[in-house]
Amino acid sequence: MRTFIIIIMATMLATSCKRVADGTKKAINKTGQVVGEGSSEFVKGVSKGVETSMECEIELSPALSQKGVTFGRFTVGKDTNSRNNNKLTAYLVFEKDFSGNISAKVFDTKQAEYGRAMVAITAKKGEAKYADFVFDKRTDVESKSKFVLE
Repeated sequence: MRTFIIIIMATMLATSCKRVADGTKKAINKTGQVVGEGSSEFVKGVSKGVETSMECEIELSPALSQKGVTFGRFTVGKDTNSRNNNKLTAYLVFEKDFSGNISAKVFDTKQAEYGRAMVAITAKKGEAKYADFVFDKRTDVESKSKFVLE
C-alpha cells in the first residue's frame, strides 16, 4: 500500500511539473513575441524619427532644369570613409541627353554654404540613375539643410 501511494504521488508530481514547464514555456514564448514586436516597433520609430528630423530639401538650379534634369527621392548618409553624414544620394531623371558635371552644394538653415561635391554624369534621354555626391569627410549634414544641384 505504501509503495502504491508513493507511485501515485510521484506520478502526480511528474504530471504537475510537466504542466508547470509547459506553462512556463508558453509564457516565455509569449513574452519573447511581445518584446520582439515592441523592439521592432521601437526600431521603426527611431528610423522614422531620424528621417523626419533631418528634413533636408533639395532643389535644382534653373540652368540644370533647362538641361532636362529632374530628381526623385534622395537620401543623406555616411560615406565609407567618414563617421559623419557626408553623402547625398539623389535619384536623377534625364528628359534630354546629358553629359557633364553636376555639383551639389549644401547650406545650413542660415543659408551658409558648408560643403560642395561634384559628379561627372553621362545619360541619354529617358534614363534615370542614382548619383552619389560625397562631401569632404569633415562635412556633417545638419538637420534642415538645403542641397542645391547645379
